[in-house]
Amino acid sequence: MIDNYYEILELTPKSDDYKIAFHYKKLCKKQLVSSESKEQLYKINCAFEVLGNENIRQYYVILYRVLILHNTTKISSQTIDKYLSIIDLYELKAKKKTDKMIEDNKCKFYTNVSRSLIVLYLIATLKLYSTYPKFTLTPLAAFAYIIIGAILLVVQNQDLHSFSNFMGIFLLSIGIIIQTVSFRKFTIDLMSNKI
Repeated sequence: MIDNYYEILELTPKSDDYKIAFHYKKLCKKQLVSSESKEQLYKINCAFEVLGNENIRQYYVILYRVLILHNTTKISSQTIDKYLSIIDLYELKAKKKTDKMIEDNKCKFYTNVSRSLIVLYLIATLKLYSTYPKFTLTPLAAFAYIIIGAILLVVQNQDLHSFSNFMGIFLLSIGIIIQTVSFRKFTIDLMSNKI
């Protein structure tokens, strides 16, 4: 059976290309923000892949009238099967698109979190240097590791994606460990009035 793509995109069969694109974008943003269901996002992408393409939409309109509205238009079962197979191809395309959208959304989230942490770290380190000039250079090395690691995590090149994630996490970890040890030593020296 075929889904009612007009209903999924909250449209009527008389909707034009502009309305189809507008509703698609609106519903995608809503689904990505709420992250309720991958299945719902998949249905939205299927609806747009079919309705957003004028040629495929013509096939869908015929199927919509026959299979959903149960119009008694005479159409052969071979033609129906042919149109369904064409729409199935676009549904496969929509599945790949949905997976990519979800992955990209996760990458954006982690990128924003890492940027925020880097900014906070930079502010804390600069404040510490301005307050205590005798503070060692070890945190600068740690900061370099953290920056390089964060840059590698943000790389979106598909060929380097898994390698850059591994190296990014590795370098971030080294930087955080060095920074933690350095701050611990600094705190002990501060408490014992060596600074």
